[in-house]
Amino acid sequence: MKNKIIKVGLLCLLILLLVSCKEEETKTEGQAQTEAVQNTEAGEVPAATEAQTEDPAVVRERMEAERKEQYGEFYVPLPAEDAVPVEMQKTRGVFLTTTVAAYDFSEENINAVADALNNNTAVPEVNQLEMILGTAKATELNTIVMDVKTDDGFVTLNSEIEAVQRVDSTMPGRSDNYKPLLDYCEANEIYVIARVVTFKDPYFAENNPDHSIQLTEGGVYRDGAGFAWVNPFDTYVWNYVVAISKEAVLAGFDEIQFDYVRFPDGASTYNPITTFPGREDRDKDEGIEQFLAFAKEELAPYGVPISADVFGIITHTWDDSPEDIGQTWRKISAQVDAISPMIYPSHDSYMWYGYEYPDQHPYGVLYQSMQEAIERNAAIENPAVIRPWIQGFTAPWVDGYIDYTPETIADQIIACRDLGIDEYLIWATGNEYDPAIFSYEDRLGQTVREENQDLLDQTPEAAIERFLDAQYNDYIITQFLMTKRSERAAQYDEFEQGVLDRAWVLEDYTVGTGAETSEGYAFSVDAYYTSPEGVADVVGGTYLVELEDGVYKVRMPELTFTQPVEETEVEGEETEAVEEVDETVEETEDTESIE
Repeated sequence: MKNKIIKVGLLCLLILLLVSCKEEETKTEGQAQTEAVQNTEAGEVPAATEAQTEDPAVVRERMEAERKEQYGEFYVPLPAEDAVPVEMQKTRGVFLTTTVAAYDFSEENINAVADALNNNTAVPEVNQLEMILGTAKATELNTIVMDVKTDDGFVTLNSEIEAVQRVDSTMPGRSDNYKPLLDYCEANEIYVIARVVTFKDPYFAENNPDHSIQLTEGGVYRDGAGFAWVNPFDTYVWNYVVAISKEAVLAGFDEIQFDYVRFPDGASTYNPITTFPGREDRDKDEGIEQFLAFAKEELAPYGVPISADVFGIITHTWDDSPEDIGQTWRKISAQVDAISPMIYPSHDSYMWYGYEYPDQHPYGVLYQSMQEAIERNAAIENPAVIRPWIQGFTAPWVDGYIDYTPETIADQIIACRDLGIDEYLIWATGNEYDPAIFSYEDRLGQTVREENQDLLDQTPEAAIERFLDAQYNDYIITQFLMTKRSERAAQYDEFEQGVLDRAWVLEDYTVGTGAETSEGYAFSVDAYYTSPEGVADVVGGTYLVELEDGVYKVRMPELTFTQPVEETEVEGEETEAVEEVDETVEETEDTESIE
């Protein structure tokens, strides 16, 4: 009995000790939390946990291991943790071929060129690269564009990407990754753009036929020049192109520019005989739009702007028509930081913009095409910067061609500047860029707009007439372009469907007087609309014309549709009808009621 009491006593003592320890532990934790709160409120930083004190190098190594597992043969490391994102420059640049970009250069020669240009003395004899870098030091030229992935499909960097090594697409003879040139450009504030030829890649296409555009009857499609193209709907191709772009950033390039970001031209010929695996009923321009969205997302951690080159005709056409190459201005401009239409007058057709020989009118061609680009951009919420490629070469193969002298080349720059577009890139595969091109400031202002004209040279009166004419003739595209963004659907397809669904018809209109307001111009308009809901007879309605991104847009009054009142019958018929009613009443007076 005594032993049993002792055991019970010991058990009770043990329980008391455990409870006491637990209370002390809880008290200690509570005190620690209270002290942590008090220290935080007092401005002290609480001690880091074990996880927070883990070596950053270990964390980075683990993260890269996970990314390598995720990306596989397309793996490219992230930039260094202290890498600073690149801010897109106002670019005034030229294209360099791979050969010239690889030239050796002397800073002494570069400085000698710059001194000669600044002092208007004879320029020393130097190589083309030194001439371009010296010109950049003495003029507004501040950007060079270089191939990282060429028209043939070769990668000019000494790539460590497994997929590139597997395909063996590294350009023979390249090993320094342009490092001396990139270092010089960084030290001298020259912006360097990596041109990445995207879907024209005959080398990859021939070596990876499963990822090429396919013939319906079997085999790989080849264009009129005999080149195979990769399939722009193929996400494997997307990963390959973007991996090369990432590596270009690590090499020191400031921007990624996607060229040939399209399908082959001549679509009317090949569409019936080709197939695009992975298309899934998408339009071509939808596929290009989605690729650029993918590239933007993937390149975001690398902290560089992205841009895209497009055909010059894209400023003029709508909905990838008539070329059917996958390029629609509004879809591309919304996905990139800069959009570069290739506006070469020599490439324009007979009577383009009213010119029998467009090549003879560099200013006029650039001016009108940039107005179209401006109008399209003004319809987009967050559009890309307009940065055209201009012609820096003479085209003797064109009927009616002219010599593209420094003054002629500068005419294109002046046309852009006269519209407020102060970025450009000059294309000349001969790498000859006369410094005189950049001495044009005294020739600006060749087109002088009136004070109340917009960038399209429209007056407010012309704008309201154009808008109402578009409604009257059912020009939906013009209505979309001329309606303020806040007053309509953001996407054209949705806007178009809304116009079709509401089924308004502007039957007649008269524009009255206009008056300037604090926000623009107010016009009194008489307009008569019909719809399935009835009619809207606007008398003296106020239509507002206001600038939006330099282009006049219209805000129209809210319309109220009512069913029209039936016309009153002529006097004789009305009397007869009354008599008929009286007779009916007389006939029914003996009944219990008239229901």
